[in-house]
Amino acid sequence: MRGWFANLVLLVIAVVLTLLVLWTNSMDKKNFTDWDKTPRLFEGFTPDNVRILKIAQPKKKTGAEVPKEIKEPGKDDKPAPVEREELIFLRDGTNWKIADGELKGVLVQMVSKTESKIDVDVLKHIKDIRIPKKAIHKDSTDEYLKDKNLSEDTATIIQCFDANQTPIAELYLGKDASGGKYEDVTRGYFVRSKSSRDVLVYEVDYWVLSLKSEDWCEKKVHEFETASVVSLSLRNAKGEVVFSKDKAQDAAWKCEKQPEGTGPIRQQEVNNILQRFMRIDATRFFGALAGYKTLKDQGLDPVANFEISAQTEDKKVYRLWIGGKIPDKGEYYAKALGNEFLFALGDWAVTPYEKDPKDLFDPGASSQPSSVPSTQSGPLPKK
Repeated sequence: MRGWFANLVLLVIAVVLTLLVLWTNSMDKKNFTDWDKTPRLFEGFTPDNVRILKIAQPKKKTGAEVPKEIKEPGKDDKPAPVEREELIFLRDGTNWKIADGELKGVLVQMVSKTESKIDVDVLKHIKDIRIPKKAIHKDSTDEYLKDKNLSEDTATIIQCFDANQTPIAELYLGKDASGGKYEDVTRGYFVRSKSSRDVLVYEVDYWVLSLKSEDWCEKKVHEFETASVVSLSLRNAKGEVVFSKDKAQDAAWKCEKQPEGTGPIRQQEVNNILQRFMRIDATRFFGALAGYKTLKDQGLDPVANFEISAQTEDKKVYRLWIGGKIPDKGEYYAKALGNEFLFALGDWAVTPYEKDPKDLFDPGASSQPSSVPSTQSGPLPKK
């Protein structure tokens, strides 16, 4: 009897749990469906249609402002327009570039193979903003908008334009809605469209946009597959050497004019330099090379302190010139083939090219042809 009763209790519990699961799944599905039907702030907004992006913020005051002119009492008491800092981006084909300032023309950082920092940090957010009924503060007063950093004078203004320079989305981004709290609060930011005074909260953990061009720059100067390389050269103050291969997949490097008194090539040492050269990243950019009459002060003119070059099987050349050390910085001036900007390299990235070319060979004279690998020979590791 007791066993029968226990089984009945277990059956009831199982049924209740099943019903709870079904109810929860139903509610989740309903919530998802309802949210999917919730209108977007910019209905029909398509990131691919954006060709120009402008981000503007009120200029930060650095101290006591000196009035440009003294006005007579009672005359023109309107406050002067707030000065704004802005950063403009332009889509060039599939790439975003900085469109103004000293770094005009620098590519915007790629976050993945198909998405840039603009796509992920700006356009995706604008597309995702919806209008939940409970989150709206309708027809807000000037005081309310100013308090939420959503007035003309306080907001971060994001403007998206199409190819005809017609605005297709204009968003006002305000302050953090959590008020600096981290528990039991809604994480998000106050936002509104330019055409409305209705305020809503866009739920997102973090959305702060920098107006510093360098924060958006793509730091990668070049990158290639080592398996396709057929030649590699290095020149510095200690000498110059050129290595080559008959075929890209051939593991053995050759050298027609190796340093005097050296033996077989240290294959792995050459491979190590190639591995370091396969990807070069700038630490920062200074400006377009066209803006410099000479690069003598940077150690890049008339001859750079270092020159490294690699050529792939399809005849594509990657070349890097490194100049002098930047005063008080752990960086060097540099420029690269195909890149129109002067940039800085970290000193750790320069170290491999300081090696004496003789150290890429076994010491002492050798009767063996230079193409014969030494004991350090090894296949070139693929990327």
